[in-house]
Amino acid sequence: DMAMCEDELKVMGATVQAVALKNVVMFVYTADASKVQGVQSAMAHRGQRMNTMLASTDKATLCPECKAMRGAIASGKLNREQVNIEGGCLTLMTSSDPAMVAKIQSMAGLKGSALTKS
Repeated sequence: DMAMCEDELKVMGATVQAVALKNVVMFVYTADASKVQGVQSAMAHRGQRMNTMLASTDKATLCPECKAMRGAIASGKLNREQVNIEGGCLTLMTSSDPAMVAKIQSMAGLKGSALTKS
């Protein structure tokens, strides 16, 4: 699902910026004004697919990383919030667990505390 959404975003010419914060990884998806609604729609659809995945318990076929994320969200160790912004969409992934924060930052291609903003 993530790869499919990324492909949709690329077709629209959207860009993504990942930013490491203290207990958050913030993903900012932006596009030209004519494509903003498409980006927001693709991200909303992705959110719906993620919610379906969470509700499916062990019925979904997931890679180990996705299983870990599903478990972290289900246990409350990881929160995901998506907000539409003027130029696209913002996704925040927050955790009070330093190991989970490091894992999210690593998955996002960030090097953790060296890039962490206050």
